[in-house]
Amino acid sequence: IQIVSDQTWLVVVVADPDAYPADLTFVILAGCLLFLCCLSLGLFVYGNMRRMSHLSQLKAQAQKERARLIVDNAKAAAKSERELNDFIAHEVRNPLAAAM
Repeated sequence: IQIVSDQTWLVVVVADPDAYPADLTFVILAGCLLFLCCLSLGLFVYGNMRRMSHLSQLKAQAQKERARLIVDNAKAAAKSERELNDFIAHEVRNPLAAAM
């Protein structure tokens, strides 16, 4: 290590009398603006989460309804097929009744 100078330096900060004085107004306004932005973002996220939850509930209800309709239609088809088979079996067993 090479020492270039053994001098002690004194730094003095002097306020400029024509400078704009420090004011807390802008700090307070910036804080309020930042708070409102964060609040708006939080409300947006909360509303979006509620909307997505509602949509997922509607989709679940639609899937349940679709499954119920499929089961009902399958039962109705099975019943009509049974009735048709019973009618055909009756006609095959009783050809005289079919001729009349």
